[in-house]
Amino acid sequence: MLKRYFILFIAILLTGFVEAGTTSNKPNNIIVTGQIINKKYGNGIANHKVIITTPDIKTGGQGYYKEVFTDEEGFYYDTINTNLTKGSLEVFTYDKDEQKIDSTVYYRFFRNTEMSLLVDLTISMPFHTSLIKARFKYVQKQGGNRFYYRFVNLSSGQNIISYQWYFGDGTVSHDKNPDHTYLSPGIYRVKLIIKSSLNGTPSSNTYSKLILIRERTLYHIGGQVFANLFPIDHGKAFLYFKDSTDVFIPVDTVTFDTLGYYIFYNLPQGDYLVKAQPDRTSEFYELYCPTYYGDALKWQNSTTCDVCSTSWDYDIHLLPVEGVLSGEGIIKGNVFVVDNGLKRFGLESGANITLYLLDSSGNNMTYLYTGLEGDFDFSDLNLDQYKLFPEVTGVNTSEINVELNEETPQIDSMIIELSLSSVDFILPSKKAHPELISNLYPNPLANGDKVLLSVKLQSAGEVTLTITDFNGKTISKNQIDVNQGSSRFHIPVNQLSNGIYLVSITNEQGQTDTKRLVVSR
Repeated sequence: MLKRYFILFIAILLTGFVEAGTTSNKPNNIIVTGQIINKKYGNGIANHKVIITTPDIKTGGQGYYKEVFTDEEGFYYDTINTNLTKGSLEVFTYDKDEQKIDSTVYYRFFRNTEMSLLVDLTISMPFHTSLIKARFKYVQKQGGNRFYYRFVNLSSGQNIISYQWYFGDGTVSHDKNPDHTYLSPGIYRVKLIIKSSLNGTPSSNTYSKLILIRERTLYHIGGQVFANLFPIDHGKAFLYFKDSTDVFIPVDTVTFDTLGYYIFYNLPQGDYLVKAQPDRTSEFYELYCPTYYGDALKWQNSTTCDVCSTSWDYDIHLLPVEGVLSGEGIIKGNVFVVDNGLKRFGLESGANITLYLLDSSGNNMTYLYTGLEGDFDFSDLNLDQYKLFPEVTGVNTSEINVELNEETPQIDSMIIELSLSSVDFILPSKKAHPELISNLYPNPLANGDKVLLSVKLQSAGEVTLTITDFNGKTISKNQIDVNQGSSRFHIPVNQLSNGIYLVSITNEQGQTDTKRLVVSR
């Protein structure tokens, strides 16, 4: 219950927009309007200053700032042009005691180019009221015709003899509590004029309010993201919309607040996917996976959010990783996007793609986000069979089988190519002659005085093991008898201080192979 109240408090500030057809190469228009209302008497306050501002929209290099004044019924108006697709505005004014009264509203252009924001502010202001007071409220019919409104008269005073309603679309009613159906979306100024006769003296009073009818109803959705029992500390939520061709396309990205909450506002009805993931700076990074609503690892297995009402119940519980067994294996390389069609899914390069390392049964062992060059590095792996899986929302990617064994314990320049139709990969080509050193582990050496050297020979024989420092000075040189095939033995490094060294093996045929060893105790 507390969660719902917390998110509801934020969402009360959110206002919808009137949706129009999308037109390319044109600025978006934000129409801001509302009324300044007397808190005590309920009337609109005329000629009152209202300030509209935002740092996001720049005018002359500065953040947008506009002062407007209310008309005779307390209404104000402003139109802002912007190329931004989302953001927020602050609307504020001051009361008689110079106390600031403000509201922050949010805008989003999603399949539309015009948006209306209705912001009413109620302030304390002295006003001499008449003996009769025109007042009303309106109620939109639920679950039926959204253009249909019922107007409830709340006027007070004696001997009221007439009611005159102006609905803002050219129609008039004299009923006390009229019903009215609008024919199209828009912003309508509704006015009620009441008249009375007290002791033969005629009197009248007027009251007006604005109605915003959207092209279609908009909703807000949100939830909380957990890692086990704890809210996520640092991370993002991603929103994807299912279009008319059943393709999920990216719509928005938001950052979690300090309690792991996320909110997407002003969404038209439809099917959506929500994905949550920890940032690299999160204490849960590499411990809990990016996860879709429905607690699924892959988007194909996620639960679609059928958005037809405002809801704060889209909680996500991040899935834990299985973890890997430590060893001398390495898989690293780069991911490249080779198909411009992936731009529709928000991909223009191989950067920041979630890459999973699965075991041979498809269980998630660990993951990472690729670097700016699409680079990835899974190190300290046990020699085993693995699957690499690049996860891209909306794209049917496939798993890549990779095996680390005694012959190939390291894959250090793998290339993964992503396209709409497939996931291709290229493994590094082998040298013309076999490598003599298949691995040097641990490297870097942080603890201990021994390093495990793995050597592979075509035939048994004597090899020369040489350790030199980075300046070429020989630290040690020894002859070792090695069997045919793969062999492992420890080399003592207790005499080595911190630094970079070259470990070389030379066989009886004069072939030499060298690996770099980093000592950092």
